[in-house]
Amino acid sequence: MFTPPIRAIGELVCFFEIVRHHHNNVDIPFEIEVWNQDAGTALLSAINPLNCEQIQNYQFEIEAVSCSGTYSQRIAINIRVQDVNEFSPRWITNSNPKIELKQGQIYNEIIKIEAFDSDCSSKYGDICGYEIQSKGHPFSISKNGYGLKHFRNGNKHQKEHVMCKADDHRKNRHHFGIFIRNCKLILLLRQTCKEGEENIFRPAEWRWSMPEVCDGEWHHYALNMNFPEITLIVDGEKWINESNNPEIIDDWPLHPTKDLKTKITVGACWQGSEGKLKHGFDGYLAGLTILPGINEHIEVLKCLHQCAETLQVPASLDISQGTEIIINTGENIIVIDGNDRNDITKLIQQVAYLNTQEFPSAGKRTVAINTRVMYSNNNKTILLSNQKTEINIISVPEPTIKIVGTDNFFREYNDFKLGVRILADLHIIISSNGAYSNNNKMESCSIHINPALNPDHEELNVPESLLRMLNIEGKVSDEGVNMDGGEMVYNYERVLRQVTYTNKKPAYYLNRQFKISCSQMENRFISNEYVQTLTVIHPSVSFISNKIKQSVLSRTQMLTPIVAKNQIHHHGVNVLVFDLLRTDEYVNFNARINSKEEFHEEHKITSAGQFQVQRDIKTYLTAKKIVFATK
Repeated sequence: MFTPPIRAIGELVCFFEIVRHHHNNVDIPFEIEVWNQDAGTALLSAINPLNCEQIQNYQFEIEAVSCSGTYSQRIAINIRVQDVNEFSPRWITNSNPKIELKQGQIYNEIIKIEAFDSDCSSKYGDICGYEIQSKGHPFSISKNGYGLKHFRNGNKHQKEHVMCKADDHRKNRHHFGIFIRNCKLILLLRQTCKEGEENIFRPAEWRWSMPEVCDGEWHHYALNMNFPEITLIVDGEKWINESNNPEIIDDWPLHPTKDLKTKITVGACWQGSEGKLKHGFDGYLAGLTILPGINEHIEVLKCLHQCAETLQVPASLDISQGTEIIINTGENIIVIDGNDRNDITKLIQQVAYLNTQEFPSAGKRTVAINTRVMYSNNNKTILLSNQKTEINIISVPEPTIKIVGTDNFFREYNDFKLGVRILADLHIIISSNGAYSNNNKMESCSIHINPALNPDHEELNVPESLLRMLNIEGKVSDEGVNMDGGEMVYNYERVLRQVTYTNKKPAYYLNRQFKISCSQMENRFISNEYVQTLTVIHPSVSFISNKIKQSVLSRTQMLTPIVAKNQIHHHGVNVLVFDLLRTDEYVNFNARINSKEEFHEEHKITSAGQFQVQRDIKTYLTAKKIVFATK
């Protein structure tokens, strides 16, 4: 039985099924049985003995099947076989070398020797050191043998910074850093103290001791921070904390200092007081990524480590007794050890090259075969000449992504207030080698608006329930919409066709343009930039303008002298200015009388394009001016 326990919720489960991973041709030596049908629990157990030296990891999926015949969502299972100490170290180089040395001469290095252990794990398979057992000799041997490649200078006590954040001048305070020292991976994180917590110790340094740091091989490290919890992922596998590993060191918080900025460096650390870089990293770095405020999912990190190009081992049924097969975690090195030449030859012939990339990079891949032969009569080992073969990957026609639709839409004035679907007939067409298909997956699509939306009266709306169902992340801003998540093309079409644009004041615009683009495979393949134009159908302005002008002229002719304060004032009327202010729900206009008196009317537009004059005239009598106004 394996942990954690397996449990399904929802409908009554009749049985569970194991589904072989589509990238893995290895037989799955496990079975799953219902343990408690009412609780929906199941047990996963091995039906055959497991051998870490043959297969270290098993990856497959399981699904629950209800009694009504429905299937649950598949979940991934990753089983790592723990190693046991079965094998003793064996020499790779000639165990009985003969060397001639000149008398009286001192040699810094006489011979390089190397041993290996067939145990699959670093715990039991690494060579910890070398010793000379004979007494009374003038020789010494390095404990590291030939395996230490990372620290070229040999000084393991020297700090080697992968990256560092430190004061830019005057001081040498390190705020954040990742470095290697004494074959330990160390994370430094010193935070600025808060008010009232100046003298409180906090975790500031995490030290992981692991063989990967100094084995001279490529490894992928990731750190997820949720202070004070730190999670380390090495080669796609979560680090399981042990007793005092990592070692956590508390320290004082940093006190805030005025006029001091920080400097971030990669491959060394800036010393602000000295004005130079120190603690350089002696090795190789690739793919350094920092995600501020974000923790990457462990499944993504596991996917990053697993190379798309691997070597596949022969089936376990073809392995005869006395023959062993070892494959490294990167699945790019296979070691076959056996006593029968014919058996080894057959196994080598069955080693396969697998490339899971949908569009692999064209070119040649070189496979090297190194052969070592040991004679049973005298344990003498010889190395045969290396053999190389090439795998030629031919180029695959790359797909083209094209977005099409009706690029100009005309909608009525009031439709924009209710909301208009801007991409109602959009289609995404993917063609490869002359064939069209919509069964491909799309990774992202974006809608861009320029100028940006005015949040006072404009907005874009996306189908949020559909996005959640398809597990597509949609982010809406004043500049448009970004959608991310692997999903089928036809589902992206469904989402885009339901995006709506709403404008409470459509009279402010004649038209609006939206630019749409989509991409696949992390922007390796990008579509055309499709431009969608929405045009507002305004009511007839010329017809309304003529009617308003006639109304103003007729009203000014009706003006008669008005008595105010026992005086009669005769006001001549001359319309000097006539302005049609805007075409909206109401049409407003102003007329200025004798450059002083103002006349204002407001006309409501009906659906038929006519207008209704609403008059509620108020006359204000003063000694100097008369104002006519309407509501």
